[in-house]
Amino acid sequence: MAARRKSQERPTSLAALLRDTAPGRAAAGTTLTRQLWLEVAGVAFAKRTRPAKMERGTLLVLVTSAGWAQELSLHGPVLLERLRARGVEVEKMRFKVGPVEPPERGGVHAPSADELDRARRTEPTAATLEKVESLPEGGLRAALEKTARVVARRNAEQDVTHKAAAQKKPRLPGT
Repeated sequence: MAARRKSQERPTSLAALLRDTAPGRAAAGTTLTRQLWLEVAGVAFAKRTRPAKMERGTLLVLVTSAGWAQELSLHGPVLLERLRARGVEVEKMRFKVGPVEPPERGGVHAPSADELDRARRTEPTAATLEKVESLPEGGLRAALEKTARVVARRNAEQDVTHKAAAQKKPRLPGT
């Protein structure tokens, strides 16, 4: 009996092994990785869509809204061409509104409202005010005082914004 089993088992071909890997399935048209979809669809579309499944040459793409489904359908021929150029055997695409994981986000962070309020109440430095007060009374002095206040507040607001943007913590939706 042991001899029979050995004779019935055949070695797996290299092509079969390669087809079982994610890139191999993508090339064979049976799967589409998120990274490949990002390259084909571009960042704007990839953030709001997700390839769901491929069935008999039709790619089902989940979208966040009907508006995005319409937008993608307009770009469908270009997307199909790009997919085919990367070896994905797809004939047509269908779009369905469904759950799409939020994209990983990071980068620029906004300062809190309290920090911005404090920055907006910043007054010009004493040295700046002394220079302005040394001018004779009149419209020019008043205009320069107002300008000094605006510049001081904008500079403080920019400092707060740049400080918040320098933080490297992930920004999650809804926070």
